Amino acid sequence: MAKTPIFDVLTHPCLNGDYRGRSIEASFAALAKDLKNTEVKWCCAVGLEGIGDYQHESFAAECKKYPNIYPVAAFNPKLCTNKNSTEIIAELENLKKMGFVAIKLHPRISKFKVNSAEVESLFTACELIDFPVFLCSYHYGSTETCPLFETLTSLLQKFSRLKLLLVHAGAVELLKYMELARAHKNVLLDLSMTIIKYQGSSIDKDLEFMFKHFDRRICIGSDHPEYSLKQLSERFRHFSRGISQEKKDNIACKNIIGFLGLENV
Repeated sequence: MAKTPIFDVLTHPCLNGDYRGRSIEASFAALAKDLKNTEVKWCCAVGLEGIGDYQHESFAAECKKYPNIYPVAAFNPKLCTNKNSTEIIAELENLKKMGFVAIKLHPRISKFKVNSAEVESLFTACELIDFPVFLCSYHYGSTETCPLFETLTSLLQKFSRLKLLLVHAGAVELLKYMELARAHKNVLLDLSMTIIKYQGSSIDKDLEFMFKHFDRRICIGSDHPEYSLKQLSERFRHFSRGISQEKKDNIACKNIIGFLGLENV
């Protein structure tokens, strides 16, 4: 039986190969090599503010060297302070022109509150120009003080057309976030990190349930270089045993391809 091709929604290659000062390989070249040696056929390269010499222009330019790697721009909502809608949209449109397929908001790294006026302004602009947003939902050990789940529940009442991908799908609150996504069709849950980190815990049962019953609303990722593409492939094979090929395809690649508008990949 042919292997199901995987689209890894969350990798963090670094321009200088240095991922948070750790002795792990985080270069674009290493990531591209892994794409050739696993079932992972495509991936998003997601920038992180202040890490690995990240800069919009150079990051997007590096991604263009690799046809199966799609850039997601690191973005701090604080940049929207004192800017009007026209100015914010212009900045986002510029990112689109560079080749970015979405923006990534990381409350812990960028130190912003999700319930801020700046986030609302940014969401308004992204909804208007149909620009997807990746939002990290792993808030544990964070200085971020707003109640994330409740804040998202409130925001999603206002932004029903915003394409919102919840990175890590709430981690240990996985089923809670599943119900949030069930109520809001514009939300996609990314299982990166979560699908690997909690192996052997009760989260495995939740993941098994979602693969069987929530296949149209989830996608998968490695959180490379925290975890490898090989580990992602192995975990996908584990959870996809016994489910239909249609469900496998949805989870492995079709959901994220449709979400990002990349139907021609």
